[in-house]
Amino acid sequence: MSKVSELEAKAPETVEKVIEKRVEVDNPEHLSRISKLEKDNAELNANATDYQNQIEKLKKENQYLEGLQEKLTDLENDESKQLALISRLEKENKELADLKAQQARFDAQEEKVAKLEKENKELADLKAQQAKFAAQEEKIARLEAENTKLADLQSDLSRLQNENAQHLSLIGKIEQEKSQTEEEKNKATQKLADLEGKLTSLKRGASLDLVAAKAAGIEIRDENDLTAIEGIGPKIKELLQSNGIKSLKDLSEADTTDIQNILNKGGTKFQMANPSTWADQASLACNNRWAALKSLQDVLDGGVYPDASKTTANSSSDSAKIQQLQAELKKYQDKEQRSQSAASVADVDKAKAAGFMMRLKGNQDDFTVIEGIGPKINELIHAEGIHTFAALASTEQSVIQSILDKAGPSFALADPGTWSAQSELAANNEWEKLKKWQDELDGGKS
Repeated sequence: MSKVSELEAKAPETVEKVIEKRVEVDNPEHLSRISKLEKDNAELNANATDYQNQIEKLKKENQYLEGLQEKLTDLENDESKQLALISRLEKENKELADLKAQQARFDAQEEKVAKLEKENKELADLKAQQAKFAAQEEKIARLEAENTKLADLQSDLSRLQNENAQHLSLIGKIEQEKSQTEEEKNKATQKLADLEGKLTSLKRGASLDLVAAKAAGIEIRDENDLTAIEGIGPKIKELLQSNGIKSLKDLSEADTTDIQNILNKGGTKFQMANPSTWADQASLACNNRWAALKSLQDVLDGGVYPDASKTTANSSSDSAKIQQLQAELKKYQDKEQRSQSAASVADVDKAKAAGFMMRLKGNQDDFTVIEGIGPKINELIHAEGIHTFAALASTEQSVIQSILDKAGPSFALADPGTWSAQSELAANNEWEKLKKWQDELDGGKS
């Protein structure tokens, strides 16, 4: 403030311009003095400007200070405002203190929560470790029990070995005395089992090849579908099945007179049916002779052979077909009869002498001795109920091929063309002849 007063009291300095226009001066001293005066005049003007700016700034500061002074004076004069301000400040200080206390409580709670979480994790780790220890203890207890049981078994084994040593010599003598009788008994048992297996297989027959049936033009759903037989409709099928003829196999073995009696008992609507060819048709179906069955059905009239007295000019060819089909049917019936009556059993000793390593399993022949049949195909054929060489010899090639096709692409390269003929030699115990023929075969193929 004193500086401002001093500046205000100071008289302003003025510099009078004495040169309005350039004066030509020849005196160097005068020129130097003029130049100095011009320089001093410029500095004075600059200083005057700075002083004026400082004065303006100081005036603004003075006004601000005067405003503060007035506010201070107002506050000093107004005690109520001071008290209100003090009260507000105290309230704000209290709120601040409360916030700090609350923050402190929150910090304490967070610390407590963190501590609890840490303790819970430690507790979970302890429980997991305890469960692990319990499992180990249980395993140890189980192993100890097994060791105890093993020790008891070893003790029993030692005792039995000691007792067995005393009986070995006696058993050896008894076995030596019975060996010849036992061998003969085993051969007889094996022979009986093979015959029973052949009988079972022949009774069962080959599984129906529905694909081949469809290819031949015969619609059939399963082995119980009697409507595949020419002359049998749904009603007759129900009648026959209700009287015990449930499948094509049953129909092929039924007597024509018995079938006629069933039809007669069914009433007048069934008495017109003629079952004379039904058993023959069923026999062809059971042997998967679908083409022959289709040819036979083409010449039948309602399941009956045409009357020779009513034939036309083309009857000669129909008669020839009928005779051919009847002859073919008789051939397969004779073949089945021969298979059923066959009493020969594979001679293992003779097969070994010819160079075949044959293994018998109960009443099942070992088909792996047939060139082209390996262990897997051997299992497939036995799974279809074909257990003996005689049964395999009487099974059509199409049936064997259907078994291979059903088993998947892994057996696509197998060729069963010679298996039936090889099996017939094996069934007749012609092992030397079979061995010589197999030497000429390539993977079972001619």
